[in-house]
Amino acid sequence: MTDAELGRRAVACARWRWMPGMLAIGGNVVVSPCPPLWLVDGVPRMPVDGYRYIWLKEADEHPDVLPDLKDPATLGCLLGLLREVYGDPWAHVLRCAGGWGFHTPLLTMAPRVTARGEADCLVAALEAAP
Repeated sequence: MTDAELGRRAVACARWRWMPGMLAIGGNVVVSPCPPLWLVDGVPRMPVDGYRYIWLKEADEHPDVLPDLKDPATLGCLLGLLREVYGDPWAHVLRCAGGWGFHTPLLTMAPRVTARGEADCLVAALEAAP
């Protein structure tokens, strides 16, 4: 699976949302050339390509803007979103036989999710979220 396909799967999830700190890739969106800024005039903005940014609220309007699931901060934000969705602040992914597994130590209603890669596992857990 390509990075773009995995990003499309993530943003297609009902529980998906862009969060400050996530890195966006691609897209034919109108962006301003500027060093990345997280807060401009009190409004969070998301970096695109490391040098440009778009308004977070506009990201959902552009299907060609996808999360960079190779970026460690973006993966951390996705994990934080999953902890919120599953109601378990200790939810985590870890290496297991055959890949990665998503675990919720509080034994919430999390499905058993395993995948080949860490990002794949996080996206699969978001897809299976209640």
